[in-house]
Amino acid sequence: MPRRPTHCQLFVLLARRAPRGVILRRGPSTWTQLVSWSTGSDTFEAGQWFHGKLYERRCDLSPSGERLIYFVAKHHLQKVDPSYTSAWTAISKPPYFTAVALWPNGGTTYHGGGLFAGEELVLVNAVENRWSGDRPPSAHPKHVPPKRVSVSPIAFTSGDQLFAKRLVRDGWTQESGAILDADNLDPSGRLTRETKHVRLQLDFGYQKLEYALFVRLRGRWEARAFEGVEWADFDQGGRLVFAREGKLFARGEDGEARLLADFDGRKPARILAPAHARKW
Repeated sequence: MPRRPTHCQLFVLLARRAPRGVILRRGPSTWTQLVSWSTGSDTFEAGQWFHGKLYERRCDLSPSGERLIYFVAKHHLQKVDPSYTSAWTAISKPPYFTAVALWPNGGTTYHGGGLFAGEELVLVNAVENRWSGDRPPSAHPKHVPPKRVSVSPIAFTSGDQLFAKRLVRDGWTQESGAILDADNLDPSGRLTRETKHVRLQLDFGYQKLEYALFVRLRGRWEARAFEGVEWADFDQGGRLVFAREGKLFARGEDGEARLLADFDGRKPARILAPAHARKW
């Protein structure tokens, strides 16, 4: 039998106060490219590649979309400076991964990542705060954020907990599951988000993201085909946007999917961050 074609995978973060987003494009499996997306004009700027494991569900955008917090690990790919350890949380300026702030995570993927409570209010999910309370996590001495930036600890053991907390903050509704309980070691559940005529449903848990689509007809929600969708949400203008097989789509008012961009076929390349992306 012929082999099925393989596609890159897309995961998207949308800013909550500006028409911006970032696309985390994974493929080959140990490479992720960062792409900026202007959702008002549907234009894209390709950025840096990261070689290692990036944990998409532990990432967040600042309200303006100008900064990204992300969590990565390099356990088996290459040696790293031991002061960074092999796993760390960092903040960068999309579409670049170059860190303007960074917190080593002790070489473990337990905890890691963070959220933006505000443009300069950062919650870091550092493993060193697993048992401690209010002490801020220790930044790498070469990547200390400015003093005006407030950094506080949070202590979620699972990336799914961070993921769910971010989605609820951004307008999704928790339908089931103890997903926001910091002591829940096996989070899973159902989230929904809807406009007047369209409803998204997300069931998720460990290695699971399953989206479903419903439209309102005659006062009732009716299911529509939505197979193979790996990410979906409503953008800042209320459009349903989604990713499937390495492509990004928007659902039109007629219910038809319109292709916005195809991200397949790209190969990793070395890209240097410009000067403005190397400072906060």
